[in-house]
Amino acid sequence: MQSEFLAGSFSEVGVTGCENANQPGVSFLAFDPEEELLWASTFEGRVCSYYGPNLEKYTSFLAHTDPVRQLLPLQAGVVSISPSELRMTARTGLRCFSHKDTTKLNELQCIVGGQDVSKILIGCQDNKLVTFDMSQVSITQEETIEASPTVLRQSETFTCVGTATGDLILLDPTSLKQQYRIHQHPAAVTDMVVAGHYIATCSYSINVFNQLAGDERLAVYDVRALRPLCPLSTMCQPMILRHVPSMGSTLLVVSQAGEFQFIHVGGLVTPATMCLHQVNTQGLPCCAADVSPSGQFLAFGDSTGLIHNWSSAESTDEDIVLNPYSHPSLFPDQVEPAPYMDFDDPELGAPLSAAPLTIIPSGSKLLSDWPALNSRYVLRQPEPIPSDILDNMKMVQFVGYAPKPTGLHRNQCPYQLSKYHNSSKKTEPESPMMRVDNPLSVVPKPYRRVEIKYSKLGVEGFDFQHYNKTSFAGLEIHIPNAYCNAMLQVLYFLEPVCCSLRSHKCSREFCLSCELNFLFRMLEQCQGGHCQASNFLRTFRTLREASALGLVMSDLKCQMDLGKIIQQWTSFVLQQLHQETLSSKSSNAASSPATSVIQDMFSTDVEIESVCRCGKQISRAASEMNFPLIYPSSPSPLQTVSFAALIQQSLCRKQHTHMWCDECARYRPAVSHCVSNLYLVLLHCRKRNDGLLVFHEHSVSPVRLSMMKRVAFGLPSMVHCRCP
Repeated sequence: MQSEFLAGSFSEVGVTGCENANQPGVSFLAFDPEEELLWASTFEGRVCSYYGPNLEKYTSFLAHTDPVRQLLPLQAGVVSISPSELRMTARTGLRCFSHKDTTKLNELQCIVGGQDVSKILIGCQDNKLVTFDMSQVSITQEETIEASPTVLRQSETFTCVGTATGDLILLDPTSLKQQYRIHQHPAAVTDMVVAGHYIATCSYSINVFNQLAGDERLAVYDVRALRPLCPLSTMCQPMILRHVPSMGSTLLVVSQAGEFQFIHVGGLVTPATMCLHQVNTQGLPCCAADVSPSGQFLAFGDSTGLIHNWSSAESTDEDIVLNPYSHPSLFPDQVEPAPYMDFDDPELGAPLSAAPLTIIPSGSKLLSDWPALNSRYVLRQPEPIPSDILDNMKMVQFVGYAPKPTGLHRNQCPYQLSKYHNSSKKTEPESPMMRVDNPLSVVPKPYRRVEIKYSKLGVEGFDFQHYNKTSFAGLEIHIPNAYCNAMLQVLYFLEPVCCSLRSHKCSREFCLSCELNFLFRMLEQCQGGHCQASNFLRTFRTLREASALGLVMSDLKCQMDLGKIIQQWTSFVLQQLHQETLSSKSSNAASSPATSVIQDMFSTDVEIESVCRCGKQISRAASEMNFPLIYPSSPSPLQTVSFAALIQQSLCRKQHTHMWCDECARYRPAVSHCVSNLYLVLLHCRKRNDGLLVFHEHSVSPVRLSMMKRVAFGLPSMVHCRCP
């Protein structure tokens, strides 16, 4: 009867996509032994479940970031493993726990349920078997075997392990000690199934082309007699083996090409059992398969993420069940639809208040209610009493009486538009010249920072003439990279540099000299207004060297050391302007030596003398455009150093480096700089730490005290310096 039933009783009834069309292939399929569910996993780490014979979507969640290697549905939920993680998830999709342990759980390969429902057995590729307690979420036992496990199955008396060497190892379920070892195949065991007291395994073999292919013979071992049986021949190359529960010792044999057949273990081979079925995978490999507990439904998963559904031809959709003893699945409550209401009904008149609201039971809380821990009860602040009422009020004992203001009715308060009351006033802020003097502030009042309050018109609505009474224009700071505005003003007020850049003309697409020419003309014509250096900054952002030095700031609120950035910006811009003006000048007069205004103004001829310990001196000439201000090595608040001494120490500094000496034939130290010709020297005076700040305050305080004494005696407070 079974042979006749299996001969042509199954046919394809539908195809279901796993999550979406672009999803990777199905890695594992498993029917739920507790409910009417089919579990499927993908190579992307997603786990999905489907309900009923029509495979309606039930749950879907991302369980792992790596491919899922096996699923194990249990009573408490479904267990899934990836190469590095073990996870248990409830059937509704909520995670119960996840466990990662790179030292003990490395390259997970297979799992199987134990005799204890709270424990599972995990096989790792490093020849290790691990017992995991799900109630404690911890590893309770470890055992090492002779080969790497590939498949784990549980029989009535043994724990069966298929290894990568083709062996079948039978272990004691309690102690995990090896009882028997049978060599079944020359290659790794790809799958194994336990049907009663029979154990069937499949593996690879080498074909005529000297390539690995599925072995067409199944190795069968009798656990009851502890002896191997004759191999079973198949019509395909088996890769997946499953037991059909409703048919005794019948096995489902599936090949990677999508071919499958049914075989009776220990029975005779008849033409009915040699019937071969083909799953329409469009020539793609079949990656997973499983049989429902009722034996009426088959599921096959291919590499494109499709699940092919097969069922018995004698059963209709109403008769097919996945699990004959299943528990009811949990579904969300049905939302009752709101009663239909026609807004065109003339009796209602289509008012919005006619739409019924949900009746909230007494004592229940709204979703918008704040908990008492995060809320505070505050009384409404009363409106202040107008001053005209208080001026006309007459006190009788402890009660004040005043005439009622005109224009207001009884129990009526004036409607105050506090946001718009200031709109009629003057929008410009108070002048800093009118502020209260701050004795602790060292910045003079005309140079203090003023916060610009913009109106609806933006910058155009602010009166800059209120603060700038001169004919000198300013630069706006509300654009990125505006930290260089001060140095741009310095270059503008250097007359030789300004005249040279205003006469500059070239055909480059991005030229800082051309943009400074345009900016300087705007500053001259603005006459006390405000300008934007947006064109210059746009060209500055296109320079790759500026971006590499970190001089381009993408955000106005970027927290950076502006003093260090301005130093680097000055060095870079001077060098860039020197190259641009030098190229344009050399093209006009190729015979004369090429120089630039930047070089004439800022360059300093330096003679570098390198002295070796052996006494050999090497001198070479160089030029520098700026010098860092060198402070004492250990600044002390009690140490007084003049600014002239700091300049001398910075210009004639000694720097210890390593140089190659031909006489010593090795690197030796000692290098000193000496200034030859001094034109206009730029010194970087940025403070670098708190110690240098204390040094500046202590060094400046005597000068400030002497200036205050000169002012007290009516003497000039400015110190003039004349350089030869």
